[in-house]
Amino acid sequence: DDSSCFPIFDIGYSYCKYKLCNGSGTGFSTLITIFSLVNINPAGKNVLVIGYGEVGKGVAKFFAQNGSNIIVWDNSTQNLAASYFDGFNPDPEKAFLNKADIIVTCSGDINAFGKDELSAVKDEVIIVNVGCFASEIDFKSIKDNSIHHEHSDTHIDTFTLRNGKKLTVLSKGNLSNISSGNGWPVEQIDLSFAISTLCFQ
Repeated sequence: DDSSCFPIFDIGYSYCKYKLCNGSGTGFSTLITIFSLVNINPAGKNVLVIGYGEVGKGVAKFFAQNGSNIIVWDNSTQNLAASYFDGFNPDPEKAFLNKADIIVTCSGDINAFGKDELSAVKDEVIIVNVGCFASEIDFKSIKDNSIHHEHSDTHIDTFTLRNGKKLTVLSKGNLSNISSGNGWPVEQIDLSFAISTLCFQ
């Protein structure tokens, strides 16, 4: 409303931030972070992208460019349709959850991956969050439903579930490309900071 006594600028929806940084910046840094933490080749892996906004599109693009098979969940029919015409596999019913080798949450939702998904995941799946909030992965539910927890690295937690399957969560569910990686490449973070700086003039 008009009650604020100072101007407010929503940098998050600027073109530089929303389009140029969220997509390719997050997509590239996610790929690099996962590789640096667990040292796996994405080629041939089934990667489930949860949320197909700008961040999800960037993640899907960079993994696809490196040979991954992309599966997409999203609550929006429009986004699922967009993923199909981008050449990916939309999965509105979560039917391919048990095929995913890597799950990347990019949705901005609370518990985008949680207790309801645990029973269906593939053994040895890797789960990583690069969305807006740490609450996208229900880390507590994963801990509560496991019988063994191995903390092999500052950024790597592997859980053995009651059904015997193992899953690895990176960065304790925090935004992995930032908390465990270097974040966006410098050229893209410069764009976002430049817009912020201009708002003070």
